[in-house]
Amino acid sequence: MRAILLLAHGSRDPAWKAPFERLREKIVARAPATPVENAYLEHTAPDVIEASLRLVQQGATSIEIVPLFLGPGGHVRSDLPRLAADMRSAHNGVEVTIATPIGEADSVIEAIAGYCLEQR
Repeated sequence: MRAILLLAHGSRDPAWKAPFERLREKIVARAPATPVENAYLEHTAPDVIEASLRLVQQGATSIEIVPLFLGPGGHVRSDLPRLAADMRSAHNGVEVTIATPIGEADSVIEAIAGYCLEQR
């Protein structure tokens, strides 16, 4: 079973994660049979291993990490491959793949551009 792990940076401010929780809820509403969990790199729970464990407990045999970053900075280029390897080690036999950061998707850039133009 394919699962989605939405990965964001994290913050000490608990209110910061609200949009990511809304995003998860929207995905679950569109694909209720697909397990989806949020995970955070710093300051916010759950971390990648904890969130991936939840997905495996729900029957995931394949986990797609979706980086919720606008660009491929250091976290995406350096930390994410290491975290994916940690997930593979923690969950033997579970396929772990990494999607392109959302900010590199044309549809996301178009949506942001539309939002910016609406702000006039």
